[in-house]
Parts: sequence; structure tokens; C-alpha cells
Amino acid sequence: MCRPADCLAAATLPFKGQIDFDQQSLLLEVFVQDNPSTLIVQMGQDGLTKFTLNVKNQETSLGNVSTFLEGQFQLSNGQLAEGPGLTGTLQSRYTLINHKPGGDFEASLHLTRDRLIIRSLTSKDIQIQGDIRINAPYDLDLRLGITALNINPLLKVVQEDESRTVFGPFEGNLRITGIAQRIEIKGRLLTFNGVIDGVDYQDMLLNFEGLYPLVRIEDSHIIQPDGTIFKIAGNLDLSRMTDFDQQLQRFISKPLIHQNGQELEWTLKRLHQNGSNATSELKYLYRKEKSSHPSSGQEGVIFGLERQHRF
Repeated sequence: MCRPADCLAAATLPFKGQIDFDQQSLLLEVFVQDNPSTLIVQMGQDGLTKFTLNVKNQETSLGNVSTFLEGQFQLSNGQLAEGPGLTGTLQSRYTLINHKPGGDFEASLHLTRDRLIIRSLTSKDIQIQGDIRINAPYDLDLRLGITALNINPLLKVVQEDESRTVFGPFEGNLRITGIAQRIEIKGRLLTFNGVIDGVDYQDMLLNFEGLYPLVRIEDSHIIQPDGTIFKIAGNLDLSRMTDFDQQLQRFISKPLIHQNGQELEWTLKRLHQNGSNATSELKYLYRKEKSSHPSSGQEGVIFGLERQHRF
């Protein structure tokens, strides 16, 4: 495998176009996989440069992508916190993934000699901030906030067989750091009212961390509609999105258990009251206690049932 810099140097893109020096504009047709994308650049007298990029039917890892990108940028002075560079905005319109609406975004960006700084990048359900180094070692630090994210259209694209999984909307946060060959992912996601491989759930909490593509899920749980609660733990392979739901289903194996010294606590059911924040929990308790007479060498065991109501 070639190094990133060598790969970039080896890539060639045929193009054709024209330059209008009177209007200070540039029109190019760039051919990727024999499909033309049209780039138009217009330079203004005030130093503001505007551009558009019309992408049609490009094959990517997400599928067939078409979109219209529009942006503007200008050279900034050294008074900005990010330092001198190009500052601008970028937005997409009419985005299609596999000929279906794929969602659009707006971004505020700053480009320095060695970094792309994402001041904000927002779409319908994702907000991103961070920076990416544009030369070796290509390190990055991105923070993602997620609200009501629907991943079902993506799963339909990547999964070959008809799935019995319909996830509810996701919310939470992600942190992506590292270098190009070593990406670390850490996050916390919550989803409500869905079905995993035919199993209904009321809500599901996922805490995960690891090196892409393998992340470890821990301190996570799933609650079924009747309140039964199970622990989720295992290694999730993000490169295998074709069976993403089946991987999660295999991790749901044990009742939720907490251990503190000699005490074990099973949370068997957790019910949410409709229209309020109230919850009701059913727990089993197991506790070992030493005899009050140390010389006896005997231990006592307490086993109990507890019901809690929280408001």
C-alpha cells in the first residue's frame, strides 16, 4: 500500500475548460471515472472568490453520489485566532445517494498552510467541529453532535439482504481523533423505539471506544417494551455494516448486573411512565455478610427483591 502522499501524487484527473481573464473566471470539466464534474470559479475585485462544483453520478464508498456544491472564500489576515489562511463557507444542495435524497450540509471553514479547520458543519441531524491536518501525518480531531439521526436509509444501501431491523432515531456524541492509519473513536449514543433483527426495544444505550474499525461496547444496555433490561457488551466491527444489526443482537446476552464488593445487583426491569420522566425498576439483590462471630468462620447470605419508583 502506498503512503498517503505517494497515493495523492500518483492520482491524475483529466480535465478541460477555459479561462476568461476579463471576467476573472475559470470553467473546468473534471473527469472522474469518465463522469464529468463541472467546476466554476469567479474571482471578485474585493478578494472574494466564489465557486460552484456540480457532481453527477460519482461512485463512492457511500454509493452513487450526485450533489451541487457552492461556496466562497477569501484570504484572511493574521488577526484571526486560527492564523492567516483562506476563510470561507461551503454548502451542498440537491444531494442524492443512489438516486435518493441524501441530505445537505452547510459549513464554515478556515484553511491554513497545514490544516483544515471546521468551525462548524451542520446538516439536519449532525453537527461537526474540529480540524484535519492536510499533510503528513494527516492527524485529525473531530467532535460530532447527533440529534434524531436516522441511519436506516444507510443500512438499506449497504445491507444485501432484507433486514428485520428498524432503528429508532439516534442522539448523542462522538469524538474522532488520531492519524490516517490509526483512527480512534469514542462515543455515547442513545436510540428509542426500534427493532433489532426482529427484537423490539424501548431504548438502547451504547458506550463505545476503540481503534477503527473495531470498537469495544461496554457499560451499555437495551430495554425491551415490557421493561426487561439486558447488558450489551462486545467488539463491534464498523467495517462490516452489512451485518451491523446482527452484531448488536449477538451482544445482548445477560441481565444488567452491578457488583460492589460482596454485593451483586440485577436490574431485571425498568419501565418508563408515558408522558413523564418517572421510572419504575425491579431489582434482585444478593449480598454476602460475615458472621458477627469471627471465630465461627461462617458467612451469611442475603437475597432480596427491591422495587424502586423514581420521579
